[in-house]
Amino acid sequence: MVLFVYVFSINSSFPVNSGKFIIILTLVFALTRLLIKGRFTAHFDKKFIKIIFLGISYIILVSATFQLVHGGGDFSLPYGFLIFLLEGFVGSLLVISFYYGRENIDVILRDLVDVAVFQAFIILAMLFSPEIREILFSIQGDAREDVFDRYGGFRGLGFSGSVVYDLAAIMGFAQILITLDMRKSSRVFTGAILKWLLLLVAIAITGRTGFLCSLVSLLLILFDGKKGKLQVLTICMILGSFSYYLSLIAFMFFPEFDQSTFENIIFYVTDLYVNGGTKSTDVLWESLKIKDLSVFIFGMGVFNWDLVSNEVYRYYSDSGYIRHIYHHGFFITAASVYLYMKLWAFVYRISRQFQPELAVVVIAIAILSLIIQVKGDFMFSSGINVKYSLILIVGVLSHYCIFYTKKSMTIKF
Repeated sequence: MVLFVYVFSINSSFPVNSGKFIIILTLVFALTRLLIKGRFTAHFDKKFIKIIFLGISYIILVSATFQLVHGGGDFSLPYGFLIFLLEGFVGSLLVISFYYGRENIDVILRDLVDVAVFQAFIILAMLFSPEIREILFSIQGDAREDVFDRYGGFRGLGFSGSVVYDLAAIMGFAQILITLDMRKSSRVFTGAILKWLLLLVAIAITGRTGFLCSLVSLLLILFDGKKGKLQVLTICMILGSFSYYLSLIAFMFFPEFDQSTFENIIFYVTDLYVNGGTKSTDVLWESLKIKDLSVFIFGMGVFNWDLVSNEVYRYYSDSGYIRHIYHHGFFITAASVYLYMKLWAFVYRISRQFQPELAVVVIAIAILSLIIQVKGDFMFSSGINVKYSLILIVGVLSHYCIFYTKKSMTIKF
């Protein structure tokens, strides 16, 4: 429950979102332990943590400096980097230290899957039950209900700070983590498939971006030399049956789930593949074109499009890479992406030493993050991705320090 509330950063009438609340609560626990015991020990490599802090702090400073040079007042991106550092990185360190302690990495991986599966269950419950949907919409505000109505009665669902493409990607990441269980043991195969299928259906009504992650998870099973092809065949057969019976149940037992809603979902899922593109992909590809070389190199201090004039708005783009370039230019953008990938590269190297299968999953998620960044600012501005990914990264680091290097850091009072 703690991990779910932290990762999905649920917004409500409460002054802070649920992710920040968990961090505040954990800090109170940390200070209490420090006062009572006089010391607090966490199992992390101090050198690694210092490098990350210095690297992100440097990006924050340079990004803010570019904003000042351009004479703008849009500090939303430097603030985003600050949130990445404090709420994402520091928050993950605290959550792993206090709620997992000396637990094995497999426990953390299992929980990362389970919180995504629980989110998928909530999405489907909201789809089929107006009562549950009304309760959760009332907690999260009217904006979610507006999205639900605008997209034909099936999008905007979920109990999360974001319910669009990044939520779909996170559920896709969980599908990739599920392949670890499938590859390790045939005993968990049936349960793993059911979770994988539940996530797939939730992705279908949340965001098509998640299908890319689903495909990668299938490929990881397919290229598992032990029993992959049989597993993929089984998944495909179960998927066909599952989809058929799910639609049958929807029409028989949920009268409010009318045919038009079902048709909207089918159109949304198949539009990209039938027509070779969608309105959103057409806009995205057009916005990827660089309109000014000097802006490409030096940026123009723009990140939040709601704050710009009509003249500047012609540069509009949702792409994460382009938005960063328009803010502080190509070179700082490249530096921030390099730092992000260094995190994943470090985790890949150490996980390869104690669990090669996990190393494959790590590199898959890292590459997918690079690809999804084309869609939007997934790596730095998506709070749920920042927390989900950093829990995985910090969890691997903690496991390695506890069971292999025996490194730790102690804070004394």
